[in-house]
Amino acid sequence: SPFLTCCTKLTADRCSVYTEQSQHQTPRREFKTGGLKFMVGYIIISIFRTGFLLSRSLDFETQRFYILTVEAKQGDSQVSTRVVVLVEDVNDNAPLFVSAKSVSIPEDTALHSVIMSIHADDEDAGSNAKVLYFLNNSSGGTFSIDNTSGNIYLEETLDREKVETLTITVTATDLGSPRMETTMSFTVYVEDVNDNDPEFLQINHSLSVREDIPRGTSLFQLQAHDQDTGPNGLVRYMLSLAGPFVVDAVRGVVTVMDRLDRERDSNYTLIAAAVDRGSPPRSATATISITVLDINDFTPQFSPERLIIHVKENEEELSQLTHQVLLDPMVHILGCYCQLCLFVFFFPNFDQISALDEDLGLNSQLTYFIQTGNHDSLFSITPDGTFQILHSLDKEKESLYIVTITAVDSGNSGLTIRHLV
Repeated sequence: SPFLTCCTKLTADRCSVYTEQSQHQTPRREFKTGGLKFMVGYIIISIFRTGFLLSRSLDFETQRFYILTVEAKQGDSQVSTRVVVLVEDVNDNAPLFVSAKSVSIPEDTALHSVIMSIHADDEDAGSNAKVLYFLNNSSGGTFSIDNTSGNIYLEETLDREKVETLTITVTATDLGSPRMETTMSFTVYVEDVNDNDPEFLQINHSLSVREDIPRGTSLFQLQAHDQDTGPNGLVRYMLSLAGPFVVDAVRGVVTVMDRLDRERDSNYTLIAAAVDRGSPPRSATATISITVLDINDFTPQFSPERLIIHVKENEEELSQLTHQVLLDPMVHILGCYCQLCLFVFFFPNFDQISALDEDLGLNSQLTYFIQTGNHDSLFSITPDGTFQILHSLDKEKESLYIVTITAVDSGNSGLTIRHLV
């Protein structure tokens, strides 16, 4: 109010006013009545015969009361009175937020948990200083607020892999008349937890390698990704049932570290694991199938190495003079050969000829031909190993024929073996 009415009416020629309690000490001054202005603290007071008049507004938040002493003199008479000025609050201050503007919470925070507490101060008093809180933006219903306490609750499950940052807008309103309010935005950072397994870009790998591949050769690179962050998303690789193979734990490169032998192990099935560094760690697996390709590193072998065939002399039935030379193909080897030596006697007995090549495919497909011992072209052999006596034989002319048969595989290097018949 601009007027302060004294509780005692003063009539005097001269008056003096000073404060007994004020934020600023005011010197005692005397002046004649009639409306002269006088500074008391922050208050400029004009003294009239009927009271005091304020010429400057008061501030409840700065000083809530003043105590004034007024003295009046008339002649030799003097009288004094004390004036107490109580400043009443009006709602002239809006609430002021004092809470932190951001908070970080794990993505597995339980529903209905208090994630942060909002607080605002109001410098006014009474109902003018009482504050209520309201959410203007709840991030799609993810959060709720207690209007009185300012506690903010989580109402929906968080997933950092989908949303890393959320924004909440809160309005703080006092209960004065008229009401005053302040609005502020707060940021919620969602922290990662180890809730995702690593994922291989490809879970089944199939490849073929030659058995003569050099040691230390890199075959391919495993690739796995983890959607988590930090240690939770850091992937390391390992192999089980690795055999002659190893994997780089960091890069995922699979390498041959020992000699391969297709005749010993022609296929490998490896289990690769991608493990993150979270606590507890999470993992995923992939299957690696490796086929070892044959090279022509085995020479065909006849069994037995020497074969004796007994035939009747003067045999006219050529079907009785046909003998099958067998080679048993087993493995892939390039260009091997073997030879068989046939001893032909004049007795009615035939033996089975067989050969073994541990290679595969072309490396084990054999072609037969007579190397030596067929001077008179009495014998022949087909490419598939059918040995034939083309003419009847005469024991009196020759009782023993030694024929060398060569078996050559179809590999590039043409490995052979010889067999005596």
